[in-house]
Amino acid sequence: MMSHLQYDRIRRSKQDAIFLLDSNVDTDTGHLSVNICGNSRNVYTVSLSRTRNEKFQWKCNCPDMLMHARKSGCVCKHVCFLIYKVANAHEPEALTTREPFPMDEITLNQFVARLENRTELPASVFDQGLALKFTDKNFSVGINAFLPSKDARIESATCPVCFDSIDDNLVTSCHMCPACKNLVHKTCMEKYAIHKNNQVSCIYCRSTAWMSLYSKQKQQKYMRL
Repeated sequence: MMSHLQYDRIRRSKQDAIFLLDSNVDTDTGHLSVNICGNSRNVYTVSLSRTRNEKFQWKCNCPDMLMHARKSGCVCKHVCFLIYKVANAHEPEALTTREPFPMDEITLNQFVARLENRTELPASVFDQGLALKFTDKNFSVGINAFLPSKDARIESATCPVCFDSIDDNLVTSCHMCPACKNLVHKTCMEKYAIHKNNQVSCIYCRSTAWMSLYSKQKQQKYMRL
């Protein structure tokens, strides 16, 4: 049976002004990443991926999902927004981070198709103006230059900050140095940049290309539209 805390997040996902911005799917792994504009106009990234036992797992980088929702065994309102307003699924008897998607009602392919055809979704779900603003802001900070590409040096699959291994979901979990193509966890690089007061260079090759990313972000954890 679903907890009242989860029901409250579902309610807020339907009432609050939350909008879909864009999405990215890795056709090889089936990993899905979606950018969402929250009620506060902060941009959050929600991801859906398969676990080792072939179940689906939701993640979101919003404060609620990282703290309160996780402790309560719930998923945040941004995940609920994707399930109920984008996928248009019916409410299941239970909703958790580990068993979150009613696959008997809508397949992953159908869900991806709705994301790709987002311009056809209602204005209460997809706002063209916000989506364009998000694209412009992404370009202005040059974030695309730090997205892992086919040239990424994945053979050195250890983060130089935390020394943990780098997982397969490179796009959502890592930055790539534009100069030397080495990878580092996004969250680790953010902490490293704060430690360096945003006067940051590549840990591997000392390239100052990172200044173009972090000097303009000014230590803001989330982009704001």
